[in-house]
Amino acid sequence: MPKLEGEIAELEEILPSEENIKKVISNELAAVNKKYVMPRRTGRIEPHEVIEVSLEPEVEEYPVTIMLSRDGYLKKMTDRVLKKATTLKYKDGDKPFIEFPSSNTHELLVFTNKSQVYKCKVAAFEDTKSAQLGSYLPTDLEMEPDESVIWVIDPEDYKADVLFVFENGRVVRVALSGYVTKPTASASRTPSTAAASCCMPRCSRRIATSHWSRATIA
Repeated sequence: MPKLEGEIAELEEILPSEENIKKVISNELAAVNKKYVMPRRTGRIEPHEVIEVSLEPEVEEYPVTIMLSRDGYLKKMTDRVLKKATTLKYKDGDKPFIEFPSSNTHELLVFTNKSQVYKCKVAAFEDTKSAQLGSYLPTDLEMEPDESVIWVIDPEDYKADVLFVFENGRVVRVALSGYVTKPTASASRTPSTAAASCCMPRCSRRIATSHWSRATIA
């Protein structure tokens, strides 16, 4: 009992004083630190010593041939597959439409009949074998039910211009630099006619206001 009464008296003396409470906490932390002390596992560096590391996965660079069918199937063919292939597979009624050289590190601009442009990385598509149909763009890009692909280009370094031929016969020249976008951590929808949300991993979309029938690099 005398010991318990002593502890009670000690606590009653500590509790009314904030300074005494902080002193007790400090003493207890010091005792824990002394008992369980271990060397620091991290170091300190100066701001100029910080090295920025890209979180984007490293993409292998190799030449490919992009092929688009009339129905919107995209084939990404390597030189090795093309050299060995005698025929390429297409759905009944479908046929080749566009073909051009590209690289696995490049991007593609996919134009649709709804005046939208989907920008995608070539690396987002798997290499196509000769016996495969390829990637069906309306599905992979999550297009609207009545939306279809009308043209695909490789903008390369975005330093060229693109010519838009409209249904009314008008031709417009637009700098590809306007389609350069910065990668973002997450998709977001902007209520504007200039931009829209991401459509698939590493892909984005822009919106125009007039209907075109063809686009080609100038």
